[in-house]
Amino acid sequence: MPLGVGCWLVHMDEAACFDTLDVSGTGMSVLISSPLPIGRRVSLQFFTPDSAKPVPVAAEVVWTSLEDDQGSMGLRFLEMDEKTEKVVREFGRLLKLQKRFPGSPQPGE
Repeated sequence: MPLGVGCWLVHMDEAACFDTLDVSGTGMSVLISSPLPIGRRVSLQFFTPDSAKPVPVAAEVVWTSLEDDQGSMGLRFLEMDEKTEKVVREFGRLLKLQKRFPGSPQPGE
């Protein structure tokens, strides 16, 4: 089930928004109709409750899946500085709590 967090994926001068399935301090999984090849490097941008600007992160496709006409792929974050990694880890923690307790406030509320 998607977390309801949009993520912009930029690849070869094209950008598209995808729903995230999971976010951690080391990567994320996204819903995508046509997953990119494993090993492909992409740029991501997403907002956290604490960010006024999108958080930019470089990532690499590490797994893909196509099930029931719905695709997904796993992205491993690359080259994050310590501050960005801390922001992303906290964001992932908040999203996991939201998933575990669906009636709880959304991040940023």
